[in-house]
Amino acid sequence: MFDFLKIGEKVQALKARLEEVQVELKRMRVEGEVGGGAVKAVVSGDRQLIALEFDEALLATEDDKTRYDLVIAAVNTAMRQAELRAKEAMKARTSDIVPSVAGMDLSNLL
Repeated sequence: MFDFLKIGEKVQALKARLEEVQVELKRMRVEGEVGGGAVKAVVSGDRQLIALEFDEALLATEDDKTRYDLVIAAVNTAMRQAELRAKEAMKARTSDIVPSVAGMDLSNLL
């Protein structure tokens, strides 16, 4: 028989943990660097672009296509890293409440 009181308590605990993770992700900073440091993108853990940094040599060139490609690659790299770190944070903060179930990804709840 289900103990609905315990289920309700777990749901409330999970909700509180999700809110904690959201705050943590907003504070988190993740970098994506490409082109040997020519472009660096910084994103938050909740995948908001925070900053772009460029090497002076790249800015001095007239090769717009390369610059654009490097910016896109740096942002995509940072976003992928942020997604991985968000999943790790979610797992670390909720694994004691929600058991690991194959194929169950709680990171979509953020």
